[in-house]
Amino acid sequence: MLSKLNIENLTVGYGDAIVLSDLSLSVEEGQVCAVLGSSGGGKTTLLRAVSGLIEPRSGTIRVGDNVLSGKGRFLQPEERNVGVVFQDYALFPHLTVKENLEFASKDSEILNTFVNLLGLSELLSRNVNQLSGGQKQRVALLRTLAQQPDVILLDEPFANLDQGLRREVRRDTLNLLKGQGVTALLVTHDPAEALLTSDCVAIVEEGRLLASGLTEHVYDRPASLKVARTMGDTVELQIQSSDGHHHKTALGTFELNGKGTTLVARPEHVQLYASDAGPVLKSFRRHGMGYLAEIGDQSFLCNDIKADAGQRVEMDIAQFLAVF
Repeated sequence: MLSKLNIENLTVGYGDAIVLSDLSLSVEEGQVCAVLGSSGGGKTTLLRAVSGLIEPRSGTIRVGDNVLSGKGRFLQPEERNVGVVFQDYALFPHLTVKENLEFASKDSEILNTFVNLLGLSELLSRNVNQLSGGQKQRVALLRTLAQQPDVILLDEPFANLDQGLRREVRRDTLNLLKGQGVTALLVTHDPAEALLTSDCVAIVEEGRLLASGLTEHVYDRPASLKVARTMGDTVELQIQSSDGHHHKTALGTFELNGKGTTLVARPEHVQLYASDAGPVLKSFRRHGMGYLAEIGDQSFLCNDIKADAGQRVEMDIAQFLAVF
């Protein structure tokens, strides 16, 4: 089941509209790659092109040495050995869990292995419409894995689950994908989910690939402000004056090589402290694992605050992303 996915210069359109333009992406064997981006940016179209549900205008899609599309070749979905887990599960509601699984594979040994891994043995005789959302998601994943695909595509598979259940199902899904060594593309709109689940990430906006690479690298070293924002919360300070290394802002002067108008950091690297200089801290409150601070007409996320409301503050930043 270990196969590399390679997409080269992919262009896809509907009628006169180009939805993906000259997109290239490589996912190594056994990697889970999260595809992030705004709604309508082309994420789902990318999955449709890889699965064979739409024929690209140009470009090549390979899994291992097998050309799925391109170079005068276009394999139909049933010829690709590419599995898909849909957001709405796409299970047969009038069939039992066992019958849904047998639709994918008649190999009882394979089915029993996956059933035991996901703890679904007690659900085999139930109709699908009797299952919870989390149970349906597990059955959908198991049905796809039972086909032993070379690549699995997951289109926002956890979007319909509540927060607590989402964490549990996401953990089980990732463990199973990693345990089986499956190469996967996972579409999500949630950067936190991408950070938790993926080895690599691809950011797709307006049909183009803005950035790709190892998840931690793209998070810590974004290629642009847009990429930085897509990957998670940012703290952005407008530069008042700069010599290319010392950058003066309303919340302090910081050292970082680079030219631009905005200093950017992640909230986990930011601390506010009381100072004789700087603007007044109007208020602050807990926000997730850190704080949301109101300073002037702006709001800043930060990891810690060593000041009281009404005091003047400056900012300490342990690590910057970049100057943009």
